[in-house]
Amino acid sequence: MAFAKLNYNRIHREMAKINLRPADLGSKLGVSRQLAHYIIHRGGWRYAFRLAQIFKCRVEDLIITTLRLPKGTRLTINKIIRKRGQ
Repeated sequence: MAFAKLNYNRIHREMAKINLRPADLGSKLGVSRQLAHYIIHRGGWRYAFRLAQIFKCRVEDLIITTLRLPKGTRLTINKIIRKRGQ
């Protein structure tokens, strides 16, 4: 199963480029500074498009995807191998 979340390291880099503090980002997004901090660190999909507009980048640049395999499986090149009996 794949999961996607906002890349907070990339968001921090983009904020540093334009000298933006979390409180300033919150005002640009129209939210409180506490919610801006939450969006940066925990991801807020609702705000991904607005963040991309603020940072003048693509939404895909702000997203990390991870792959979680079911217990008992492993990933090799081009194959997912399951243990026997599962």
